[in-house]
Amino acid sequence: MKTLITFLLISVAAAGFTQDKKCLKKLKTGNFTYPGKEKEVVVIRTKEEQIEQSLDGNYKIIMAIEWKSDNEYILTVKKLINVPGCLKIGDKILVRITKCDENGFAFDSVSKDCGGSSGYLKYQ
Repeated sequence: MKTLITFLLISVAAAGFTQDKKCLKKLKTGNFTYPGKEKEVVVIRTKEEQIEQSLDGNYKIIMAIEWKSDNEYILTVKKLINVPGCLKIGDKILVRITKCDENGFAFDSVSKDCGGSSGYLKYQ
């Protein structure tokens, strides 16, 4: 679970960012994965929403997504199911894409109450 929270809460201290527009467009919707503490986590992203859940279905986070630029977006927590930790409904998480490649993308993120972290989402 800590990995899920870590994924969501990342430092936005990344310096300048320039990436291929085609690569950045690919990550705005789709299915992704990242390693959770005990099980892999699946991320399903549409134009308006991002859903994260463990493969075993033990927890789920539903968030609205608002793109600020090609490499920066804000997630707003809409629903939490069995998610321990500091996240609450209404929390906002600022995410900045720091690297985009053929396998996925790296990011930094930060939220007011939970702090910051970084991670890598792999295309599924």
